Amino acid sequence: MIYRALIFILCSSCRPDINALNNLAVNKIQIIDKRDFSWDIHEDISFIIKYSPELKLKDIRARVALVGSPQQEELSALESNIALSLNYLDTQGLLSLKPKKSQLSPGIFYGIYMREEPQKLYKLIYVFYIKQTKAKLIGDDVGEKVAKNRRYFSFKFDQPIKILSDQALRLTAELGAAPKISGLRVLSDSKTLIISREEDVEFVEDRRYYFVFEDLVTNDNQKIIIEPLEFLAQKTEENLKMKQPLKLDISSDSAEFRWYLNNNHQAEFYFGEDLSGVYNCLGQSCPKITHGAKIGGIDTPLSFLGSNLIRGLKAKTAYYYILRAEDFQGQILITSGVFKTPDHKNMRFSEFLINPKNKPEHKAEFIELFYSGHEPKKIEDLKLIFMDTKDSLNTCVLVNMNNSLYLRPQDYILIVGQEFDEISAQVPKNAVIIRLPKKSLCGGLANNNPRFIKLADESGMIDYYGAHLWHAPEGRSIVRCDSQGLDELDNYCYSDVVRGPTPGGPN
Repeated sequence: MIYRALIFILCSSCRPDINALNNLAVNKIQIIDKRDFSWDIHEDISFIIKYSPELKLKDIRARVALVGSPQQEELSALESNIALSLNYLDTQGLLSLKPKKSQLSPGIFYGIYMREEPQKLYKLIYVFYIKQTKAKLIGDDVGEKVAKNRRYFSFKFDQPIKILSDQALRLTAELGAAPKISGLRVLSDSKTLIISREEDVEFVEDRRYYFVFEDLVTNDNQKIIIEPLEFLAQKTEENLKMKQPLKLDISSDSAEFRWYLNNNHQAEFYFGEDLSGVYNCLGQSCPKITHGAKIGGIDTPLSFLGSNLIRGLKAKTAYYYILRAEDFQGQILITSGVFKTPDHKNMRFSEFLINPKNKPEHKAEFIELFYSGHEPKKIEDLKLIFMDTKDSLNTCVLVNMNNSLYLRPQDYILIVGQEFDEISAQVPKNAVIIRLPKKSLCGGLANNNPRFIKLADESGMIDYYGAHLWHAPEGRSIVRCDSQGLDELDNYCYSDVVRGPTPGGPN
């Protein structure tokens, strides 16, 4: 009985003797290279296959597969695999097998699977590893000059890192002794190193210091080599304080907090219905929290300006809050208070068309609101406040005392620019339209510039849109699935491909 089998040999800078391979008998599945893993893979990774002469190239393709992060020794089917190229070598009976280079990622194990017949199970016959590239320091907050009372520093790498000892990073001085490193930790992203110096010993003003990197490695234990970072110690940084009073913007189910301090800082924010059960909403995973400067994020970056949006609050309920900020120097500022959420105003964002097919786009862009109240309502103050990721604000007045808005229960309100084409958009005749004086809607909804949008009146925030799904496919609107649900990613989707956007009507 003849087995239709292949022999794989990992190629490196030293290829095996081709003549010796030709003399190998092909009578079973086997690996010539007996190592369990190959840790030294070249960029031009390839394999040599010895195959039975009766097999065609298409037969071999049907029997061989390369899979990332293999989990099982046998597979009945492969949902996805890495593209492979097979080429005949000059010598009869040998093939060159090369994975598609663009589909291989550093830090990943790959497994070669083979089956003897197309109907049989794939069997894992070889596993190899693609080494990580050399780690690079891609950012830090050291700078050329550092306040002599500075205690905390951060370093960002391009890939996950590990600390091997408490000497992984140390301080040296141009003259005399340097403060010691008292704390080292890697953040949850595995790429950011935070260090603190000893509290009782400050830097000496006008003296040069150096951060020296030593026992840091990548996830596959490659030593990280970084040139020492130099800085000059300067005068003491001023005490941490509020530059402006803490600002609160409260709706029936959300609360936005904004603060501005005189120094770079890390903030922790706590809130709760009573002080015995406050929830920490910065620095750890806290549901329904979005930092105002990062779409979908929950971390407060080190910065002068801070903001935090809490969702999922109860209407007509009092909440306590505590804000704790600590700057680079270890100075701490704590402020606290209490706020009460108002009753529901029954007005919500409902639909957005940001990337219409029609050109120019300002003739088709719209923002839709939904009024869920059960009684008619007169509105004399309503505005949109736009904020981008750089924290710049733009206010767009929709309704004022000279231009009142009358709403019926279950009304849809369409906000558009002066040149909006309601005929092409097939807007229902009974739709409520707020047509703004300028040709575009509040300066236009730029496709590639996500913006947070706040709906507000004279008493404060009514609703909030966190720029979810902003980069919409052309011609499809962003729909709020449950008009009474929270402003969070899971409550938004794109409009139906066939039906399309529904301005002024039910979604």
